Amino acid sequence: MKRVAIDFLDSWYKKNNSKPLILRGARQVGKSTLVRLFCRQYQINLIELDFETVKLRQIENETSFSIEKVIQEIELITRKKIGGKALIFFDEVQLQPKVINRLRYFYEHRPDLRIIAAGSLLEVSMEAARFSMPVGRVQYYQLGPMTFSEFLMAKKEEIFLEQLNAKTLRDESDGTWLEQGETLLKEFYFTGGMPEAVQCKADGGDHEEIRDIQNAIIQTYRDDIPKYTSNNEYSRVIDVFEYTTANLGNKVVFSDVAAVHSKSIQSAISLLSKAGVITKTDMM
Repeated sequence: MKRVAIDFLDSWYKKNNSKPLILRGARQVGKSTLVRLFCRQYQINLIELDFETVKLRQIENETSFSIEKVIQEIELITRKKIGGKALIFFDEVQLQPKVINRLRYFYEHRPDLRIIAAGSLLEVSMEAARFSMPVGRVQYYQLGPMTFSEFLMAKKEEIFLEQLNAKTLRDESDGTWLEQGETLLKEFYFTGGMPEAVQCKADGGDHEEIRDIQNAIIQTYRDDIPKYTSNNEYSRVIDVFEYTTANLGNKVVFSDVAAVHSKSIQSAISLLSKAGVITKTDMM
């Protein structure tokens, strides 16, 4: 599926002074898939390390740390030589957060390398590990769910999308175009922007199949909550999570969430925001 972010990655990759890139975003929004699609589309040698299955010992080395030793270890693990048109991809990097802290040394000592780090709960993991983000030595990109335009591309509705992009608020729209637009928008509202659900819809999946995917993703988010909360915080975060899904677009009234002190609700909102599950907005 086409993601607009691929164009950003292409621009980032071609720059002479590209900094290591940190892909931010909630679980299941397609961070890993995006990197793989980009490398496949532009015929880039992908050197991928998934920290759910590997650990870089040289990253943790405090006595004789060097980027060259890290590169040698990566080559040994992946059995791929780093050079030429290549991209190093650190996936699920929250499981070894020190990698994020070390990215600055890749930029300082090996600016020729192109490196992307991605993972869920990055902010939470870095805070728990008491590491700070290497400000000024890395670049960030926030990847969210698929947009309506990306949904249309996945469904191969290029003609409708082309006409949509050409319209202004002053243009009059004919009945056929509006009917098609209303149908497509309703489909998008039901499907949402999570890539797995969109792919299912594009492949002809029915509402029940899509709902099963959505429910599985929601359960994954629930299962993640103990990873960034204490026992005392867990129930409050669950309360806010369930309240949010039932009150989208409405102003949050702390007393409606749970009969507890507002500070505990504020803390739960902050934790869910750091995890990328919700987005805080200011309402007038």
